[in-house]
Amino acid sequence: MVSGKAVIKRLLSSAGANALAVGANQAALLIAGIIVAQILGREAFGKFSMLMVTTMAFASVGQLSLGITATKFVSEFRASSPHYVATLVRLVRRSALAMGVGIGCLLILFHDQINARAFASSASLAEMIALAAIVSMQVVVAVQSSAVSGFEAYRAQAVASWGSAAITVACCAALATYAGILGAIIGVGIGIGFRWLLGTVVLLREVRRVGDPAVVGLPIETLRQIKNYAVPAAFAGLTGMPAIWLAAAALTSRPGGVVEYALYAAAYNIKTLILFVPSVVATVTVPRLSFYLAANDDAHVRKTYFVAVATSFAVLAAAASVSIFGTEWILAVFGSDFSSGSGVFILVLTTGVVEGLCITLYSFFQATGRLWLPFLLFTIPRDVTLVVSAHILCPIYGARGLAIAAMLAATYTICATLALLFIRERRHLLVTSVARSGQHE
Repeated sequence: MVSGKAVIKRLLSSAGANALAVGANQAALLIAGIIVAQILGREAFGKFSMLMVTTMAFASVGQLSLGITATKFVSEFRASSPHYVATLVRLVRRSALAMGVGIGCLLILFHDQINARAFASSASLAEMIALAAIVSMQVVVAVQSSAVSGFEAYRAQAVASWGSAAITVACCAALATYAGILGAIIGVGIGIGFRWLLGTVVLLREVRRVGDPAVVGLPIETLRQIKNYAVPAAFAGLTGMPAIWLAAAALTSRPGGVVEYALYAAAYNIKTLILFVPSVVATVTVPRLSFYLAANDDAHVRKTYFVAVATSFAVLAAAASVSIFGTEWILAVFGSDFSSGSGVFILVLTTGVVEGLCITLYSFFQATGRLWLPFLLFTIPRDVTLVVSAHILCPIYGARGLAIAAMLAATYTICATLALLFIRERRHLLVTSVARSGQHE
């Protein structure tokens, strides 16, 4: 008999430690944004926020599915084939470095087109070069962090994240004062570089702990298994952040759009703090589910998944309610120029609750490796809905139009996700698992 309390304790322990790591990174970017808003004003904050969205969009394209692939297979190999762990980690690190350098070079090569599309050609060459460097580092850091999650070394990751967060805030505050937006971007880059260094130390230590750090060749069947997971995962992660970037660009590329986008960006920053809870839960749930699936422990699979979903929903609802209640106070932190953004703020946070629940629900598909159907059924339609709606609504409603477009996309996503779980995965979670448990008895 599987103890529900034991599952909850293990999941919450991992989630709590990982929350410290994820919370540090997001808190650092939030504080950096507030610093820019207070020192440089609303327009500068809007531009800085769009630069950060651009970083995330290109970094997500650059890393493709390396991050989630590293999390899943490091976790699985720990249970079934520990002698392959060092080889896998070496493979994903080298691939991430190559992809990071490649996407950074592409960003520099097409900087004029990107500048015109997202910033109405208002970004300087120095800002675009600094952005390219940050994107390259972020690809490596994200993949490296995902590999550490596969080891479930969340406490060590939290220490590294808080150290880099402190560096980010300090450098951003100091450099923004003397060099404006460019200084703030460089400050963020210094923090990411420091996180890269500390993360490397943590990752290599975990590889040694698993066993022999010697690199051995992966069997053809194992490589095929990784490829069959990585390809659909790459497509699933390829469109998300670029769609967010294209939707935002529908607003920022218009005259006065950057100033208008600042209202949405302020709400979006708070939404990321709320979303970090389901993101953390999903991050610790995927390796746990993968570990239990590799061990054919279906009872733990079901309980872990249901506990994760329930935890995410409870925290999301509470955090969003408190934030909406304190809308005026929160917006005042960014400055007096943001007082007109309460309507946008409430729309964005409501959307965040729906998106957060989708993140946790999707963790089941990531753990099982069945990603093609979710990609076709709701990832592509979601992103198309967001971009098309934004281009229709932003010219009419400004920042509110962008918030409505995000709400429409999130509503479709959760409906499609629940439908797919009910139709296709109900048998796996209930009937199949029960049958397997019966076979083991």
